[in-house]
This record gives sequence, C-alpha cells and structure tokens, in this order.
Amino acid sequence: LTILLIIVGLPFFVVSTTAPLLQKWFGYTGHPAAKDPYFLYGASNLGSMLALFVYPFLIEPYFVLRNQALLWTIGYEVLVVAVYFCMAMIWRSAASVPVSEQAPTTDLASSSASAPEGQVETAVTAKAPVHAGRGPSIVKAPPVVDIADGGEVTVWRRLKWVCLAAVPSSMMLGITTHITTDLSPVPMIWLIPLMLYLLSFILVFIRWPIVWVEEPHKVMVVVQPLAIAAMLLIDFLAIGHSYLRTAIVFDVAGFFFTAMVCHGELAKDRPSTRHLTEFYLMMSIGGMLGGMFNGLLAPNIKYLFELQAAIIAAGFLRPILTRGGWVAEFVAGMIDSSAGEGTGKKRKGHGEASETAVTPRLAVTVDLLLAALVGGAALILTMASVPSAATYGIALALSCLLLFRPVRYGAALALIIGVHALDASRYDNTEYRTRGYFGLITVNRARPSPNREGDAYAVKLGLGDYKQMIHGHINHGMNFLKPADEKDWGNPRKDYSRHATTYYHRFGPAGVVMEQFCWFKEPENHFSSDSRIGASLLGQLAPIMGATLPADALVDLWSEPPFATIGLGTGTMASYARPYQHMHYYEIDNLVKRLSLRKEWKPNITYLDDLEFRPNEKYTGHFTYLRDALKRGVHLQVLMGDARLRMAMPYKNHYCEDSELGGGPMNFYHMMVVDAFSSDAIPAHLITKESIAMYFDRLTEKGILCVHTSNRFVDLVKVVADVANSLGYSCLRAHDNAPYLDKVGHFTSEWVMVARKSEYLKHLREPKGYREALRAAAERSRRGYDPSEPYWETPTVHGRYAWTDDFYNILKVLR
Repeated sequence: LTILLIIVGLPFFVVSTTAPLLQKWFGYTGHPAAKDPYFLYGASNLGSMLALFVYPFLIEPYFVLRNQALLWTIGYEVLVVAVYFCMAMIWRSAASVPVSEQAPTTDLASSSASAPEGQVETAVTAKAPVHAGRGPSIVKAPPVVDIADGGEVTVWRRLKWVCLAAVPSSMMLGITTHITTDLSPVPMIWLIPLMLYLLSFILVFIRWPIVWVEEPHKVMVVVQPLAIAAMLLIDFLAIGHSYLRTAIVFDVAGFFFTAMVCHGELAKDRPSTRHLTEFYLMMSIGGMLGGMFNGLLAPNIKYLFELQAAIIAAGFLRPILTRGGWVAEFVAGMIDSSAGEGTGKKRKGHGEASETAVTPRLAVTVDLLLAALVGGAALILTMASVPSAATYGIALALSCLLLFRPVRYGAALALIIGVHALDASRYDNTEYRTRGYFGLITVNRARPSPNREGDAYAVKLGLGDYKQMIHGHINHGMNFLKPADEKDWGNPRKDYSRHATTYYHRFGPAGVVMEQFCWFKEPENHFSSDSRIGASLLGQLAPIMGATLPADALVDLWSEPPFATIGLGTGTMASYARPYQHMHYYEIDNLVKRLSLRKEWKPNITYLDDLEFRPNEKYTGHFTYLRDALKRGVHLQVLMGDARLRMAMPYKNHYCEDSELGGGPMNFYHMMVVDAFSSDAIPAHLITKESIAMYFDRLTEKGILCVHTSNRFVDLVKVVADVANSLGYSCLRAHDNAPYLDKVGHFTSEWVMVARKSEYLKHLREPKGYREALRAAAERSRRGYDPSEPYWETPTVHGRYAWTDDFYNILKVLR
C-alpha cells in the first residue's frame, strides 16, 4: 500500500485535482454555460471511460511497458501545457468573479420559485463579463438546470454528498468481488462495473440531448427497486452457476440503476460554483471511503457482506417520494379522531381541508412497522419450508411497494437479506473461514456421498470425512481425515489422510512426473518405502567408528531428489515427499500457511513434538499433509512471499537459524510445480519468459517444470508453449480427462511440462488404465469424452503468445 501510495497515489491525486480546477476556471469565462459547469465532469468521466476501454484493446496488445511509459509521459506533458494554456486564458480575463456569482440580467430566483424543483430553464439571457480588448455582448444560454445560487451548505448536506458517492463506489467493488467469487472467475469482468460506474456520472451531468436529472431520473428512481429485487432473487436462488450470463446481467443491472439513482441525487443537489470545489471534495471523500470500506475494512470480516451492505445503504439513500403514505395518513387520522372526540374538537365538514398532520416520528414508526411486516413474512415463509422462489419472490415484491419512503424500503431490504443469511447458514457446511488481502478462503467438511459419481469408490471403501479448501470459487485441494481409531493410522485400507487427491493424484500429470523421483514403486496409498536408516542410529554408530559423523547429512544422501511447489494450497504435494527429502513451498498468503501449520511454526525438525496430531486437539492447521511430512522426517520449508522475489533471494541452509529468510538454491530442484492461479486473478509474472528462465536456473539439467494450466476461460497452454519455445526448451501438454470410478478424490486437469531437452520428457507415459477409464466415461456420457484424445501431446507453438515482464495480453488467450 505504501508503494502504491507513492508511485500511483500522488500522481493520481495531482491529476484528479484538474477536474474541479478547470470547472472553477470555466466559471470565470464569458461562456453562456459558465453558470452550470458541471457538465464538464461528465466530459472528464467520458474520457476516463474511453481510456478504460481503449487500454486493453488498443494499448496493451501493441505496446510494451517501456513504450507505454513513454506515451504516458508525453500525454502528461501535453496535459500540463493544456492546463497552463487554460490558465493563461483566465489570466487575461478582466472578470474577477465567476459568472455564476454575478447578478444575472434575468431573475432566475423568481422564475424558479414558481417552477418545480429542478425545472429546466430553456431561454436564459445572461450578460457576459467584459473581457480585455472587447466590449460586452448579449448571448443566448443553452438549457441549464436551475441550481440554488447561495444555497446553504450544511453539515448534513455535506454528509449526504459523501454517502451518495460512497455507496456506488463500494457497490461497484462488491459486485465485482461477488461475480468473481460466488459465480465464476470470469477474466476482465471488472471492466463492466467500472465502465458503468463512469457512465452513470456521464449521464447524470449531461444537458444534451436531454437533462438527465429530470424525467429520466424519475424513471430510474422507480425502476431501481425492481432491478434490486431481480438481482437479489437470482442470487438467493443460487442459479448463477447454471445461468452465469443471466446472473451477471441481473447483478450488473441492479448495480447500474443504483448508481444512476445515487449519482442522479448528487447531480440534482449540486450547489453553485461558489461551493464547486467543496462539492467535488465531498464526492471524492465518499468514493475513497467506499473503496477503503471494501479494500481495508471488509477483509477483516470473514464474510462477503459488502455488496449486501451497499444494497441496504442504497435503499436508505433513496429520495423521499411521499410524506408518509396512506398508511401513515390513516394512522394519523385515527389519532386525530380519537383526540377530537375526547376534547370535543370540531370535525371538518365535507370538502374542507384535513388538519391531519403526519409527524416525522409517526412516519418513521410506520416505516419500521411496514418493513417488519415484510421481513416477518419472509421469515414465516422460510420456517414453513415454502420454496425459496416463492418466499423471496413474495418478500421482494412487497419491498418494491415500499419504494416511496427510503426508511421503510431500506429496512425491508435489510430484513430480507438477514432472513436469507439465516436460512443459508442452516445448510452451510463451512467449518472454518478466513479472509485477507487475497480473498475469501473457506474450509468445508464433507462426507463421501453415493449420489456423487466421484465419491462412489470412497463410499465403497467406507472412508470418513474430508476437508476441502475453497479459495473464491476454486477448489484448491481436499484432505481425508485420519480414522477415529489411532490403531488404523497408516493402514492403507482405512487411512487416506496422505492420499494425493484433486489435481495432484498419482494418475494425473503431476503424479506421473513425480513417480520417476520415487525410488520404490508402490501401489496407490502404500508408503512402505518411507523406512530409512534413522539418523540417531548412525549417531550411535559414530563413537564405535571412532569419529564424529555428520549423521543427518549422511542420511540426507539416501533419499529421493528435492522438489518445489509454487502455491501451497492444502499441501497435497507433500504427500509424495519421503524422509530426508528436501521440499520447498513458495506461498504468498500467510492465511493459507496457517491452514496447515501452527502460526509460530518454523522449518526445524526439532519441533516435531509440538506437531503431534490428536483427534480432539484444537490446532491452527486444518490439513495434515505438511505436519505428517514433518513427522516422517521430510526436510520441508514454506518460504513466504511472492515466489519470484523469494526464489531470487540468496539461499539459506535448512539448518540455519534464519532459514526463513532464504531463497531458492541454484541447480537444486529436480521438479518444480507452478500452481498459483486462483479465481479470476492470473499472476502473469509467474509464467513470463524471465520467470521460467529463473525457474530453470534452480532446476537441475534434467529437471522438469510442471505448470498447471487448467482454466475454463484462459488458454494458458499457448502462453507456456510459446515461452518455452522462445527459450529453446521443449514441452508436452498433458490432459487427464477421465473420471476414475475406482479411485478416490481424483480431478481431471490440464498441465504443460517443460524441460531443457525433449529427451528428458520421453519417459513420460500414459498412466495404466487411463484409456479404459476414458472409454467407460464416453459410454456413460457421450458428451465431453473422446477415447482417442491423447494423454500426452506436443502443444502447437504459435510464436505470438509469449509473455514477458514487459508485455503480456490476456485478451488474446481467452478461450
């Protein structure tokens, strides 16, 4: 955050001040529209939206970063010259007071007094200020919205500006997180909410061809509750996974109408240019607070609640369309009648005006009662096990009837969202959840079910529960729990806690590569070859031999070669590690590490007593792969930080006191797995030409780099293949596409294996039984399975998709 504040924040702050500055200067000109210069804010947002659209399509694909920096430098220089040019124009002006603060020739106050609030003045004649070298002139002004010149700017009015700006900012970030986390990790989806956010500013401040804050704004105010109701109903029914596009359209529509209402209210309440800079300052503070709420405050709470919070806040910020409504009028009339009968008060005759007064306190009381009725109806229908579509459809429809009063509408939304959260918690199998800078992580506990095809064999074996790590919307691994009876630990028929699952299973591409480094080939889930001559035994033999031997170093020689994994996940790759074998994990998220190890853990094998597992013990870690690896004597380290930065650091020996500070050793690893691509975030810097060259500096001559490329939206195979070719390396694509009915926890996956020479990959073979499993899957489901599809194949080299640290383009590799 500090680096971003200095490198990006300060320049952005300076540039952002030009918008209110130029509008203030514009008020000093003789232009007919100088009284209402806010349309220039729409123009500035139009420029921002065009730049946002142009960059990924026209700039990023054709310019490397160095050339982009040059273009930006030239652009900023032109900006500075243009600003000075504008300043010179104002300097020459003889006017000392903005046009909006001079007395107009037409009495705007009297004409606006008889017109509805916000009425357009279609023919205003204003007197232009006298400029140097020319006399006064009479000009015809274009249509402008009447703004309150000299209107009082109170604390509450400033707070209103801040809130109206904060809610759309927060909702924009919340809707993006919701789509990428709860629906699907769609790349570049953040462009859509951000462009609509800018578009809303453009529309509400324009004056041509229509004044948006008049009739169009009234339409937006009415349509917004319907859009929010549709958005919430789609999300409540959880149909986003089946109808992704429909869900995204409704979510984005709900956000857009909300932004239009909030920003429309801002535009309607804009003050005269006397308070222009203060108005924009409050707007900027609001936008900043909305972003800080989502970026800094929300991650400290273990639920994705910011979108719901923004929706509720938007409900409370709606304009008041009626004083109290017919319910409040009826209640006030009843109170008035009771008071009149008790005091002999004379009733009004027919046709006389009613004296019934709906006080603010009564109106708010009625608002809360109506909201409570809607929320209560949703709760009763939920408890009565009425289908969700009917329950929330009825509740949200009732909430739309309360749109005339913001208090009752906002409270109703809050209660409906609360009822749904309570209802959803009954079916939540989340055992643990945490949230940080890199998103929401949940640990789910489940039991193999005969209704799921992938669990059939686990049910047949009688296996117990397993835990899954879900990061955003991506399953990052599963770990079977140890049997309840300690006597069954290590029994290959009952204990599957070390069993490699998901994308790393023995018959998957990574497992096939890893098998060559295991000296003893054993059946799946059998680990008899873990037996090694203990270091303590060699230490006891040392005095007999008359010398002090580096016992652990000698034993260290008798083990499989070292390997590394970028991306910890549940630590499944540690299941392959044997005693005295070196294994390094590179992980950037400390929350992920704490799911497997204690918070205070350090990579020192003398801490094994502190890592003993007990079934009922309360421990920080939820997954046992790493702790079990440490217990059996694996020399395992978790090196925290960005993988490239950490790997580039000088290596510290495993036995050093500060080994946590070390990096990756040169020419050391025989295998390296790159699997750090989560949700919609593609860390491009981990598969660029420079990064893969660095990996091979740490790999031995015959070392193999395994890149996990499974992704529904991005074809990373093209990138890795072109990068490998540019470095002169060879690669193979592996596609494990068969669901194994006689295996446990196996996921299909796609990988690219890279080596210095093609001969180092020739030993890779299709796993035994794969072709039969693929044929069986094709017979069961004729869609999606091709028995002739090769397990290993040489990927096509295109030559135009290689990413570097200076250039990459994700749009070109979208599937």
